[in-house]
Amino acid sequence: MIIGSHNSLSYLCPKKWWMHFIAFTAMCQRENISRQFWFHNVRCFDIHIRYDEKGNMLFVHGPVVYRFTTEEFVEWLEWFNQREEKDVEIRLILDVRTKWAMEHYDYQRARFATACKALETRYPNIKFWCGRMVKGWKVAYDFDYEPTCEELYGSVMKRKWLWAWFPWLYAVTHNKKNIKKGTDRDILLIDYVNIK
Repeated sequence: MIIGSHNSLSYLCPKKWWMHFIAFTAMCQRENISRQFWFHNVRCFDIHIRYDEKGNMLFVHGPVVYRFTTEEFVEWLEWFNQREEKDVEIRLILDVRTKWAMEHYDYQRARFATACKALETRYPNIKFWCGRMVKGWKVAYDFDYEPTCEELYGSVMKRKWLWAWFPWLYAVTHNKKNIKKGTDRDILLIDYVNIK
């Protein structure tokens, strides 16, 4: 079993001022990618993306768009791909929930599938997986690699209304027990990997 961070980039600052008002509900991690990797032994990263009208890749969680560029993402992938251990996995999800993105579903899906294929080809030492859309969990790109994953974080638990608004509260009250118990699946995906 490896530890994965759910919505791995959600520690980042939102791009637009109004997103700060809802960012606390979208934040699932407090530590940056380097700290998640080095200090919390995270080996699976959960990345949610969608595209804007100009075809730019956006790093998101629901309506919140983060200040993170494709160039920064590529730099990070290059580093992981060069590691001798070949122990990094990335779950890619097409997060299409906004009105504009839903109206341009085919465009979003085509861009996402093209990116997934390119990433899989360019970074053979990283195990990419999932390739699904948030809405309806439909397959947008079919990766060859499909590990088993147990997701133990607030928004997928009972009393979802409480945990979804305060993901850190679920992590504080459940992470230690969930990590200690472990899982028979390949990956245990959690919020706030720094809380143990």
